[in-house]
Amino acid sequence: MSTQRIKWDGTCGPVFRTSVYIILTLMALLVITAGTALGQTVGVTNTFSADTPAVADEVNQNFSDLAGHIQTNRDNLSTHQGDTSAHADTLGVLTSCATGQVVKWNGSAWACGDDTDTNTDTLATLSCATDQIAKWNGSAWNCANDANTVYSDVQAVSAVAAADSYQGRYKSTVVVSPVTGDALASGTALAAAYSSGTAAEPKLVVVEPGVYDLGSGSLSPHSYTHLKGAGMGKTVIKSSIIVLSGAGGATQAEFSGLTMESSSTIANGYVVNTFQGQQKFTDVEIVGNFQSTTRGYGFFANEPYSLEMRNVKVSVNNASGESIGIYSNYGTLHDSTITLKDVDISVTAASPNQTFGYYSTGGTSGQGVGYLDFTDVSISVSLTTSVGIYAHTDTELNLRNSRIMIDGPGYNIYNSSTGTNTNLRIYNSVLDAVGTGSQNSVVIDQSSALSSISVSNSQLTKPATNVGLATLACFNNHDAAFAAAPCP
Repeated sequence: MSTQRIKWDGTCGPVFRTSVYIILTLMALLVITAGTALGQTVGVTNTFSADTPAVADEVNQNFSDLAGHIQTNRDNLSTHQGDTSAHADTLGVLTSCATGQVVKWNGSAWACGDDTDTNTDTLATLSCATDQIAKWNGSAWNCANDANTVYSDVQAVSAVAAADSYQGRYKSTVVVSPVTGDALASGTALAAAYSSGTAAEPKLVVVEPGVYDLGSGSLSPHSYTHLKGAGMGKTVIKSSIIVLSGAGGATQAEFSGLTMESSSTIANGYVVNTFQGQQKFTDVEIVGNFQSTTRGYGFFANEPYSLEMRNVKVSVNNASGESIGIYSNYGTLHDSTITLKDVDISVTAASPNQTFGYYSTGGTSGQGVGYLDFTDVSISVSLTTSVGIYAHTDTELNLRNSRIMIDGPGYNIYNSSTGTNTNLRIYNSVLDAVGTGSQNSVVIDQSSALSSISVSNSQLTKPATNVGLATLACFNNHDAAFAAAPCP
């Protein structure tokens, strides 16, 4: 079979015609391929119609034409392979464009040009406040509050972890940290951070352990704000004048976990001096080391609407004048309610000055009453004239489960009221005295026949003395040996 050839049988049968058509089709493909290689138009001398005989000479002529075109294209390809200009890189020569320019067609060639229609950074000039975001207002980008961002749990955890301080994690809580090695700078930071909340959004100011020195400055009680430290002796706020001073009433001001210290040398020294308002102190230590020529006050409550103390320690020593642990002045404008629970008051002074544990005084009789409710209160006073509780005009006092101790001549209870609204009731408490001779007695002074003092179920550790004007009411009291103690 390899030596056979196509032969003419004298006719133009179907087999030959089919072969011719196949050959012609291949020729056409070759012609098209060869001709379009360089974009040329290729033609042939003879054309044929379907189902008509083809003459061998005409077919051969077409092959000859095709061979000529192929050779021509081959020659042209060889020529273009050496062409270095007709298809050269027209952008490679652009090496002098300035920063930010782009390649542009200028009508005849490519050239460097400014990028005049590309959008620039429209957010770069925005200066937004903390926590604001960029929002589209319909025509431009503006700063606006992030009012409706909702985080998934994973996003929320990531946001908290990414915060660079506790400050960014809370809405109504401020954290104050000490400045290492600089108590005055710490005090400045505290004063700047302590501010008022509102009834709708109360504020919590958390103060880390450290010493915060206010210098000669002070803090003013702020409404609806809780100033919370790390505990007594751990968060210490100091001032050379007054630690806490308020000229106007603060509503629901609260303090806890703090030590407040004053070393005032002015005539009347204070650790805390508040006016009106509502204050609450829990787990707070108040320390006054004064050289005040008149008086040194641990806590001065001037006409409070309400004052509550729980687990509070008050320690006052004055080297130059009188010492008072807690002083409450009320009655000129309104009633006052003062509650003490688990409060320890210790007061000393240099002789011959007086010491007072709790000093309660009112204004004009009948204008207002101070309602004092003391439970688990310990009062210790010493030197010269000592008074455990001093009650003046319009005072209603209930004293329970407490201990009043004097060291030196003076009074455990002193009622100097001339009004009709002063009544002192002592329950389940201890009235104690330390000393010998004239100091070796429990002294109760009921100076007004218009008011009353009653003592019941209490211990009078030494023989009791009444130096007042009226008879006391006594019920079921006993002495240090638990023998019945007569009413003085």
